[in-house]
Amino acid sequence: MRTQRSIRLALAGAALLVAGCSALSPGETQPLAIHLQGGYEADDVEVWVDDDVVFRSRITTNNVLGLAQEVEIERKEGRHIVTVRVNGETTGTRSILLRAPLFVGISYNEAEDRILFVVSEEGFVYF
Repeated sequence: MRTQRSIRLALAGAALLVAGCSALSPGETQPLAIHLQGGYEADDVEVWVDDDVVFRSRITTNNVLGLAQEVEIERKEGRHIVTVRVNGETTGTRSILLRAPLFVGISYNEAEDRILFVVSEEGFVYF
């Protein structure tokens, strides 16, 4: 009888430990693909996800493909802020919800001095 009680207490303790660990563990990570697409012509571009710089370089769009650069990172599931700055002046920001692999296309319109975002759960196709 005493052995059964000890086994039950041990199992209950183990269950609490597992539940506590899973409650404290961080969420799953998901792939986040950032595609710097149209409109870049020898532009200095910086991309942040939340407070982390994930890309910083001078880029030019390949007009045949419509793509200048791809950046692939992993982030925890949840809401994130993507911020882009072009030539230290034009800034665009977009809030995204990451629950599965996500693709963010970012284009620059110099004439209108603005940054355009396209968010998709499907990958972009370039020919």
